[in-house]
Amino acid sequence: MTRWTYDSVARVWPRIWFISSEDLLAWSDPVWAEPWGIDPELFHDPSTGHATLTEAKDEQWYATILARRNINGSSPLEGRETFMVNVDWEDEWPVFNQGGPVLLSKQIKPEVGPRQWYQLWVPYTKNYKLERGKLVLNPNFFGLSDRNTPAALLCKQKSLNKTFSAELSSFKGGLGPRNKIGISSYLSEFQHQDIGIRGCVNATGICLYTELNKNGTQEYWQTPLNQSNGLAGGLRLHIKAEPLEYRLGYSFGKEAPVYVTSIA
Repeated sequence: MTRWTYDSVARVWPRIWFISSEDLLAWSDPVWAEPWGIDPELFHDPSTGHATLTEAKDEQWYATILARRNINGSSPLEGRETFMVNVDWEDEWPVFNQGGPVLLSKQIKPEVGPRQWYQLWVPYTKNYKLERGKLVLNPNFFGLSDRNTPAALLCKQKSLNKTFSAELSSFKGGLGPRNKIGISSYLSEFQHQDIGIRGCVNATGICLYTELNKNGTQEYWQTPLNQSNGLAGGLRLHIKAEPLEYRLGYSFGKEAPVYVTSIA
């Protein structure tokens, strides 16, 4: 349920409805629970919703929900994340997490294995491999702004303060303006902030570039690397995450990172 924009006729917001299924194939019709009588002011969670309740074989209930962390009264740049909580039934009403706040350090049962790395959508083929301690990506036609599977490997950000770095391997030859290699702070196909190398746009050679995509707007920056035939080794890309800001930068060898842009 969300508390934004009241419209009891169109049922746009706030809205609560329930559907159920025994096999996740056939679903019941929606059962609407109007917020009047379930006072929305009892719920101070305008970013929480889309709950899916599941009963396990041991008759224990669990729910997965979308929600945002509260950092000093504000929301961090990660946006909404998926959380899993226990569900108890009291007077035929589901109570999430014993009625308390969801703690990031809490481990509920059943325990699940690590899911650190994943790909977007459903890959047609395996487009990556690990070779001698390096990640090798086989490029395809799709980018991070497409609703398809790009040649990219993603991992969940586990800390609000974190620096992710990657070193690019050397290669010979050129790149076209549509050939991109780099790293990204990815939220969705509409919002992702990239830093990498590509064939220079409206110029020759290879350029270091950043691209900030924010819901239909784009901020672009590039600078030539002045390397005539491919890429020499030692180029590292960095994304420094802080609670309310991401900074994108680069470095060569053991030099300190140079941050060229940020998003807040």
